[in-house]
Amino acid sequence: MKKLRITLAAPLFVLAMLAIWLFGMSIFAFGWHLRHGFYHTANGLKFRVPLFYQETRTAETNQFSIQTFRSAISRKDASITVKFSSDLSDRSTEPPSYEEAKSIGMTLLERRTIEMSRRRGDCVVYGKNDLTLNRNPGFSRLWITCRFGKNMETEFEGSAGAVPDFYSFLQTAKEVKQ
Repeated sequence: MKKLRITLAAPLFVLAMLAIWLFGMSIFAFGWHLRHGFYHTANGLKFRVPLFYQETRTAETNQFSIQTFRSAISRKDASITVKFSSDLSDRSTEPPSYEEAKSIGMTLLERRTIEMSRRRGDCVVYGKNDLTLNRNPGFSRLWITCRFGKNMETEFEGSAGAVPDFYSFLQTAKEVKQ
C-alpha cells in the first residue's frame, strides 16, 4: 500500500512542479478566477479581468487593481489600477513636460484618446528608460495614465507586451444596471 502511494505521488509531484514552472505566480490568478469568474464590478462598471490577471488588495478606497506576473507561458507582467474619485478635477490633467519626464527617467511617447463604456478618455504613454547593454535601445517598461472625465482615472505599469491587455481591459468595460 505504501509503495502504491509513492508510485502515485511521484507523478503528481512532477506535474505540480511543471505547473509551477510554466505558470509561476499566475497559478494564484487561476484560483482567483475560480472564485470570482472573469469580471470585477466597481462603481457601476463591470470590467472583464484577463485570464492571467488577478485582483490585488489595496488599502485605498474607491479603487481596485489587477496584476499579472511573468512566467514561462506568459512573458508579460503588469499592474492595472482603476481609481474613482470626486476630487480628480482638482488635479492637473497635463502630463509632465518632456524635461520633467526625462528628469525622472521616463520619456513621453504618445497621447491618445480611447473610449470606455461611452466615456472618452485621454491617455498619456511614457517609456521607462532601461539600464541595459542591449544594442537596440527601447522601452521594455511602460507607464500609461488615462483620465475619463472628472471622476475616473486608470494607470498601467508593466512590460510593453501587456499594453494590449490594458486597452482591451478598458474597452470591454460595460455599465451595470443598478
